[in-house]
Amino acid sequence: MKYRPRIPSVGGWIEVELDQPEIDHLWKCIENQGDDAKPTLVGNISRSFNIEDVDNIFYDTVCRECIYQYKQIFPDHLPFTSYPNSGIHDTKLNSLWVNYQYKHEFNPLHNHSGVFSFVVWLKVPTDWRDQHNLPHLKGVSKPEASDFQMIYQDIHGCIRHYTYYMSESSVGKMLFFPSALNHLVYPFYESNDERVSISGNISFNSEVYS
Repeated sequence: MKYRPRIPSVGGWIEVELDQPEIDHLWKCIENQGDDAKPTLVGNISRSFNIEDVDNIFYDTVCRECIYQYKQIFPDHLPFTSYPNSGIHDTKLNSLWVNYQYKHEFNPLHNHSGVFSFVVWLKVPTDWRDQHNLPHLKGVSKPEASDFQMIYQDIHGCIRHYTYYMSESSVGKMLFFPSALNHLVYPFYESNDERVSISGNISFNSEVYS
């Protein structure tokens, strides 16, 4: 007898390590933060503000390359037949915002609008090892304090999760994913400092057809 495994892909997302000029650009975008973004978001956090990608630098230098890379890695895992920027579809950075998360605050399970989304961590004041060892988590089989999780279904329809453990080493990390992918952010504790992250949504650009 011969046995051959068949392992279908459920898709995925891309991790990006941003360079310092890209990080500096995002901090520059934050300096001119706009109106309150909370009415359009699900985050249970104190402060979120819309911001603008100055001169479209982040979209042109980072997001377009991420779209290209996603096309190469996951050619069959989006709910449309032709990829953005393929000559049939074009895209734009539809929304961009900064989150200031403080202790006990969290982002519940949710997804985004558009085609692609991303998150970038710019400041992380805690370390997951300390967070997971807090007194109220002693003896817990799967502590989750301060973590970021992607949530998805496997081939059996079972719910799976992929966890990112937050620490200073997370600064400058970007996750680029299909907007429909569910994710969540657990609260952190004890620290009175803020966690700063930027998120954005990329959508089809209907203006190219007008």
